[in-house]
Amino acid sequence: MGYAIHLETNTELRPFEEAEAKLKIAKKIIDYWRPYFVPNALECWNIAPLESLDGKIVERISKPDSDIDSLLYHAKGILDTRRWEADDLTFKIEGEWVIDGVRVGGYLTIHNREWRSTYGDFESNIYPTTEFNDLMSFVKIQEEAEARLVSDFLSDFPTKVHNETPRVNRIYFGLGVPSPIDTDSLVAVYYSSNGAFITDCLHTTEEEGPEIKESLAPYKERFLISGLRKVPSFEDYLDGLYAKHNVRKTITGSMTLRAEEIDSFKTLFDEIARDIIKPLVEGLPDKEDILNRIRLAVIEKTTKQTRLDFATPPSDDN
Repeated sequence: MGYAIHLETNTELRPFEEAEAKLKIAKKIIDYWRPYFVPNALECWNIAPLESLDGKIVERISKPDSDIDSLLYHAKGILDTRRWEADDLTFKIEGEWVIDGVRVGGYLTIHNREWRSTYGDFESNIYPTTEFNDLMSFVKIQEEAEARLVSDFLSDFPTKVHNETPRVNRIYFGLGVPSPIDTDSLVAVYYSSNGAFITDCLHTTEEEGPEIKESLAPYKERFLISGLRKVPSFEDYLDGLYAKHNVRKTITGSMTLRAEEIDSFKTLFDEIARDIIKPLVEGLPDKEDILNRIRLAVIEKTTKQTRLDFATPPSDDN
């Protein structure tokens, strides 16, 4: 996949407003990638961005000499005329990735609400060739391009859209479909906070078995994350793990992690799951235990009240 960019969930935005906000952020993404990505076409899809996924193409605009402003102007026009179905619209900006004179077709997709959980709000990659499997392999042909498109983009770009609503929450860069669920794929990740990283650790551990997910279900993520962060030695513990697993951490008001070895993220997440999350889960009362405690409390309260009612003599008024 190359990039998967996730925004903060904003329940105050209506679907049309959210889609409009994403178009604005898409412009800033492509402006940052200039001149490595040159847009030349726009596609608008309904439901999904592929016919094999039951998607239907709404419109395609091909303008080889156009700039991103022209393409997004058309996208905004489509959105304005179909605002009632903004939730279902996906926009794909096609173009060419150009590094050191080598050109490879690629895209930036702006996903609708249904597909954002899988691919992020924005997804970008190249179309594979015999020489390059994905964007990660392509950017490595030039050191300057790799720095600009990976480490600089992850640490610097979120600050450029900090005032946008919604804000960037996470950026994953890696192989396949980069996400915390498939830690083998990760090469570099941006987190808006340490809490976002711990959330990924929880979600990754949940995927290891239904019993873990069920045990965590009664508890709010914020409660668990807050509890971990209140332990003074927890941040030191994490810093030690980053060094141990060859993950380079950069703090710029937020956090960027960059793997120095191919399995760095996998071993990092595995150790946190084994040594912290699983023991935490094993010590928590499960859902049935919590429900039993509620039942016992209610029974005890109602039993006491019944006893009081019977023990209270009738008043003279009766």
